[in-house]
Amino acid sequence: MKLILYRVDCGRSLANDESVWTPGENVGKSIEFSLTCWLVKHGKDWLLWDTGVPESAYNDPKGWSTLPKLIVDVVHLESNFERSIVPSLNTSNAGSLASMEKVGKLMATYKATLFINHDKPQTQQLKVLPAHYD
Repeated sequence: MKLILYRVDCGRSLANDESVWTPGENVGKSIEFSLTCWLVKHGKDWLLWDTGVPESAYNDPKGWSTLPKLIVDVVHLESNFERSIVPSLNTSNAGSLASMEKVGKLMATYKATLFINHDKPQTQQLKVLPAHYD
């Protein structure tokens, strides 16, 4: 059965301290993230996957940077993945590094591309609805 993946631009978010995602670097520098929703068609079935922003961050003038540790994406930036940098919001440094290694192996095995949901520079180069990935 054929799987089709559509990217839907669901906006942007701003954080006031990039070092939360790049520990030891970019302290106090703001960063803009993309918010991508994915629409998946598999046969006659559809799934809308929205990873969005936690509701607790809405209307918080300090933005995402003040959120407590969460179970979050393994990485938020392509450079995190390339350099094995674990965002400080992740609950387990060792677990995140193991996940990065596992994802890297899966990508190599299946010749896959990693779409990092909040990486704005990467996201701006991806296809957007109505274009799609087969």
